[in-house]
Amino acid sequence: MALLNNVFELSSVPEREERNNDFTPIPAGWYTAMMMRTEIKPTKKGGEMINIRYDITGPEHVGRVVFGNINTVNDNPVAVQIGFEQLGQILRAIGLERLRDTDELSGHTLQIKVKISKSEGMMMLMRCAVGEPFHQAYQSHHLQT
Repeated sequence: MALLNNVFELSSVPEREERNNDFTPIPAGWYTAMMMRTEIKPTKKGGEMINIRYDITGPEHVGRVVFGNINTVNDNPVAVQIGFEQLGQILRAIGLERLRDTDELSGHTLQIKVKISKSEGMMMLMRCAVGEPFHQAYQSHHLQT
């Protein structure tokens, strides 16, 4: 048993506002996103990956969240090579020369490309590929118009 510090009375708690709990995949394409949370997680086969939460900031689907995984430890050396290439893309996009802690990624804005793929029945996964830095993408898109 765990005692609460205060008495919890239902009458003193407002009802929760309805939130957008839309879990349908966003359309494939390029989005501006901010890396909000990064953590090291184990893979199903005993390796390690960096899991990154991207919060979409534009141009559409603002507030939606997608996740990306980067392999860093894996029995398959090709998976590790691809993971390091992906991590290199992110570091170049946000202007970091080295990474010592995955928390250093949080708070940076960049362009991501969301790809949708079917996996195991009806489940849809959102895959992220990192593009050019936000400021460069913004300038180059403006120059084309």
